[in-house]
Amino acid sequence: MVTSPWLVLPSAPIVLLVPSLLLMLQLVVTVLLVLGLVLLLPLVVTVLLVCGNCAAGNCAAGTWSGAAASTCGNCAAGTFSGAAASTCGSCSVNTFSLAAASTCTNCAAGSTSGAGASTCTVCPAGSAVTAGTCSTCAAGKFS
Repeated sequence: MVTSPWLVLPSAPIVLLVPSLLLMLQLVVTVLLVLGLVLLLPLVVTVLLVCGNCAAGNCAAGTWSGAAASTCGNCAAGTFSGAAASTCGSCSVNTFSLAAASTCTNCAAGSTSGAGASTCTVCPAGSAVTAGTCSTCAAGKFS
């Protein structure tokens, strides 16, 4: 019987080679995973810092954001919002607000404002607030 040198394989080197290949493969996969995480980490942190909780409905009181927004915007003077707002509401008559307000503030006695006001107007002497406007005092009355 003739034996060909091409068909005879030593068994010892193959047995030792398989575990070495598996360890090498495991090392390569581990390195790739670590590099992937290291490369993705700045992206994840950036997304969290920029977007934070600013998706629509997750803004702090006094701010708002639309559906696809990545940041929250301050409500303008004369408007307000509670937490998790997608829009700012207008202050009602005889109230006002500064920018980024969570509520509107009542005007002081003797002053008034229209809807959406950022300040109140003090009524002049001889007038009083009646139905949201400054009205001249009736005869025999003063302010």
